[in-house]
Formats: sequence, C-alpha cells, structure tokens
Amino acid sequence: MADEIPLIWTSKGNVPLDSVVQEVIWDVQKDYIKVVERYKDATGEVVKEGAHVYSRLGLTGEAAVASF
Repeated sequence: MADEIPLIWTSKGNVPLDSVVQEVIWDVQKDYIKVVERYKDATGEVVKEGAHVYSRLGLTGEAAVASF
C-alpha cells in the first residue's frame, strides 16, 4: 500500500495527481470572493475546474428574484 499513486478524476478519467498542474485564481470583490481551482495536463489543456463563491452580503443583502 505504500507505493499507491494518488489519482484525480478529470475529463480524461482518473490520472496520476502528479501529471497535472493546479492553478488557483482568487477574485476578491466588494460583494463576493470567488476561488477557481483549475487543473491542466502537460499540454496545457484544462482537464478539471471548479469554483467556490463566498457572498460578503449575506442572504438578506442580496436582491433575489422569485420565479414560480
């Protein structure tokens, strides 16, 4: 078990974690903070991407449009 290779799920299936490059992008604004986590393969192609957003306004500070 000590020689197991960590894998990451990408658009190309499970690949070794050390075969991709992680890029983290922070977008800090007055109303929100967004973090984009991007993984690229050796050719520079994006094979996995995810984003997380934190609202600084809170639920009561945002305008919400209801649709039924």
